[in-house]
Amino acid sequence: MTEPIETLLFDFGGTLDADGVAWKERFYTLYRAEGLDMTADAFAPAFYAADGPLVGSLPPAADLSRTVHALAANLEAELARRSAATDEAKTANEGTNGNRGQRVASRFLSEASAAFARNRPVLEALRERYRLGIVSNFYGNLEAVCHSAGLAPLFAVMVDSHSVGAEKPDPSIFRAALETLRAMPETTVFVGDSLRRDREGARRAGMGFIWIAPQDVQAAEAQAPGNPPVHTTVTELRDLLKIHMTAISPHPILQGGIIAAGNGSRLRADGYRVSKPMVPVAGRPLIDHALDRFRTAGIRRLTIIINDTSDDCRQWLHDHGGDFDLDLIVRTTPSSYTSFRLVVGRLAGEPAVITTVDSIMPVNDFHIFARSAAGFPKDAVVLGLTDHIDDENPLWVTLNPADGRIRQLGGSSGSHVTAGLYWLPAQRAAEPTTGFARLRDYLGWLVAEHQPVYGVVLPHVFDIDRARDVVAAELAGLGREPGIAGA
Repeated sequence: MTEPIETLLFDFGGTLDADGVAWKERFYTLYRAEGLDMTADAFAPAFYAADGPLVGSLPPAADLSRTVHALAANLEAELARRSAATDEAKTANEGTNGNRGQRVASRFLSEASAAFARNRPVLEALRERYRLGIVSNFYGNLEAVCHSAGLAPLFAVMVDSHSVGAEKPDPSIFRAALETLRAMPETTVFVGDSLRRDREGARRAGMGFIWIAPQDVQAAEAQAPGNPPVHTTVTELRDLLKIHMTAISPHPILQGGIIAAGNGSRLRADGYRVSKPMVPVAGRPLIDHALDRFRTAGIRRLTIIINDTSDDCRQWLHDHGGDFDLDLIVRTTPSSYTSFRLVVGRLAGEPAVITTVDSIMPVNDFHIFARSAAGFPKDAVVLGLTDHIDDENPLWVTLNPADGRIRQLGGSSGSHVTAGLYWLPAQRAAEPTTGFARLRDYLGWLVAEHQPVYGVVLPHVFDIDRARDVVAAELAGLGREPGIAGA
């Protein structure tokens, strides 16, 4: 399924002011032209040490010239400090008396000015087709910099990491732009020069991605072992005018599963007399919310497991699930792992998304999870995660923010907790030689065995185990309107 793209979001530094070359690399090239005798690896920590203190310290009205000159001045001081520490004055401090930093800054600004002149007509043409925005890890003065570059009138939103308190690849900085534009991630593409910050952040936010980078950089990335491919690349911004943009999932999701075989003992203790999948949230049973999530994502082939006592749910599915190709398993199982394996066994050969019936979230977040999971390596298992902790017995994970891989699963603490959402690749990992008492034990085994297990962070997921969980989900506005307000 394809959808027309409506919104383009751009990185700033290295994307709009150059053809895919970041500030660090451009400063290094200019310093080398000034005679700097230092490797790129040695220059990098000096650059970051000069760059970091500018975040939040520059006035919001500081323009591009003031920003670049401030960075060059910091860099000069940092290079001098490092050369003094190593007694290698010629290595880093040569030329400071000759205003080297000012010359580097002036050349940097001249090259950026040429890029703006080259890219402005491209952006004007793109604005006729799409809504445009900028999302940048910046210093707190992004809007002023864009005004000084003559670009601000072309963009409906300019999101500065310092201003919103989140940096790429954190998906919340992308969501800030989407919310301002009232744009949907599935009809949005992000254009940037950094795979670690831009591609990873776009993937986590459920957006498409276009990589702008020099041809030699793209070739080196393609040859690196283990790197997932970048599906769309350009070497200069004007190449975007040649691309017919539609959102295409690299791994189409054709099937899904719902685990609804739990007995809901804690909900029964709180007074509910229906089976767990029939517990109402905002007037609709949990199973209805689960179906709505798959319906919104365009997944109509489902395997559902319920227990032997869930006659009310079986009848409800017969009456209300007619728009799905349903494969219903009615069996009381000894564990969540057993239920999971029964469902997985019916979903062979294609990627699949599985959810527990007691996890409730906005339908759009479910859609983001499915799209984001499809962007990981094709053999990856992907878990939905959240930092909204409302479970009595949460399953903690530690997530690598750089690549989204789960480093550790289990224990008493971590960066996030699991959210009852699972993406399984078409080709599954080798079966363990022994069974597990719980699903969480199996997931922990996958991570311990160094299987490719990744996470997608979602903002609001409620685990419905108690009456108070129902109240909390309803107060948060989940489930009020099918297909829009929640699922």
